Amino acid sequence: LKAEEEARLKAEEEARLKAEEEARLKAEEEARLKAEEEARLKAEEEARLKAEEEARLKAEEEARLKAEEEARLKAEEEARLKAEEEARLKAEEEARLKAEEETRLKAEEEARLKAEEEARLKAEEELANIQKLRKKPLDSATNVATIFATGFQIIAAEAIDYSKKSVVNSSALVENLLGAKSLESAVQIRSEYAQRSYVDFVGYLTKISEIYAKLAKEAFEQH
Repeated sequence: LKAEEEARLKAEEEARLKAEEEARLKAEEEARLKAEEEARLKAEEEARLKAEEEARLKAEEEARLKAEEEARLKAEEEARLKAEEEARLKAEEEARLKAEEETRLKAEEEARLKAEEEARLKAEEELANIQKLRKKPLDSATNVATIFATGFQIIAAEAIDYSKKSVVNSSALVENLLGAKSLESAVQIRSEYAQRSYVDFVGYLTKISEIYAKLAKEAFEQH
């Protein structure tokens, strides 16, 4: 009986130890599996966060590049429009200046012709009055004709010289106006040009009047 009891106790002890060992191994296995699962989940979470971060950074980079490209295109478009507007305004300004200059030249030409005609008529009238007062015809008609022919050639030369000078001054005016840095500068340039033109025009008319007066005097001296 004693031997049976010892065998039974031994068997029970072995069974207990075996059960404990199995429980320990099972617990260790479960802990290992849990740790592996947690490590896997952690790795997946890190991979997900990394992918999200990369996607966010990529989206931000694309947005930045897109914004820079749009800003560049906008700046280029504004520069193009500005250049076109400046070119249009320059063309309009050139056309306006050209029209104004043509109008001014036409007015000066009309005034010049009118002044020349008035001076010529005045010289002829003075000559006629002188002839009438002296009550004798011209004895040197040929000399008088020569005097007037020469005088008209001088007048024509003066007119050509004045016209050339006006064209040169007009071209210089347009060039200076287009190069003006401000409205005040352009106004100053036009003002100075107008003053010079007026002085030149008055000087020209004075010279023509003097030529006609000289013609009348020389013609009178031929009587």
